[in-house]
Amino acid sequence: KVATGNLKLSMLDSKDAFILDAIVDGVYVFVGRECTIDERSKACHWGQTYLKQQNLPLYTQVTRVLETAEPASFLQWSVRIHCEKCERNFGFL
Repeated sequence: KVATGNLKLSMLDSKDAFILDAIVDGVYVFVGRECTIDERSKACHWGQTYLKQQNLPLYTQVTRVLETAEPASFLQWSVRIHCEKCERNFGFL
């Protein structure tokens, strides 16, 4: 777990991918611009895995967010998001 509560975008590492649970606005999968190709391709899978681990409804929206192309819906939540760092083996810290 990287952070809970207030999140600053500067906490997200460009070389990694993160699961960001916005609670009422779904789950965001942040993909850093320096992530490996493997991490980029598995990021949405990690989001789906997170839904199952947290017993969230499978219809919960999972949105892929690319660094430097963050949608307004992601940025509006950036100070209230719970953040979980993805590991390469589909686990979570």
